Amino acid sequence: MAATLKKRQGYDIDISESWRSRIDTIIAQKQIKNEKELRDVSIMLDVYQQTSVDQKKIDILNSILIDYANRTSDQTSFRKNQCFSNQFSEASSPEP
Repeated sequence: MAATLKKRQGYDIDISESWRSRIDTIIAQKQIKNEKELRDVSIMLDVYQQTSVDQKKIDILNSILIDYANRTSDQTSFRKNQCFSNQFSEASSPEP
């Protein structure tokens, strides 16, 4: 695809370089902020693990993924608890 773009349009696109740059940005911010970043990190981690590129980056990406999973799990639990709490209080409060 990149070769086709270069041939037809004159654009020279290095998708892997762009992807590495996004991953480096996520590593610098030390957290995954959204699902797009989650997908990027997951895919790049898989690539790194298959090619044994850099064990330090593999460890960092694993750590960031675990942190994201813990944060989103806590938020999901919090929302579920809030919903249950609201339903419980509505059901147990006396009617006027």
